[in-house]
Amino acid sequence: MTNDIKKICISVVKEPQRGRNWVVSTMLMKGESPEMISKYLIESFSEDIHRLYKVGYTEQAFTQYANAKITQYKKLYELIGIEMPDSIQNANTITKVKTIFHQG
Repeated sequence: MTNDIKKICISVVKEPQRGRNWVVSTMLMKGESPEMISKYLIESFSEDIHRLYKVGYTEQAFTQYANAKITQYKKLYELIGIEMPDSIQNANTITKVKTIFHQG
């Protein structure tokens, strides 16, 4: 019995972490509305871009990483069939992100 529990724990720990694509696909299969999925993507993007902001990259490096993130999210918005919000599309410089996070 103890060995079975150890095997279960090991398999759970080794299970790969599911990414945004998997979450969005699952939400679509469950019949979630594009608006609901967009809310999830906005929260997820905010977390991602805030992490980039907190690292302290140079403006050039930040813009490079932010543009890569924006491209990833644009593909997800295309998948759900709605236009990506300007707040995501324009969050590619430290100055713009500072403005976004200091508004709230």
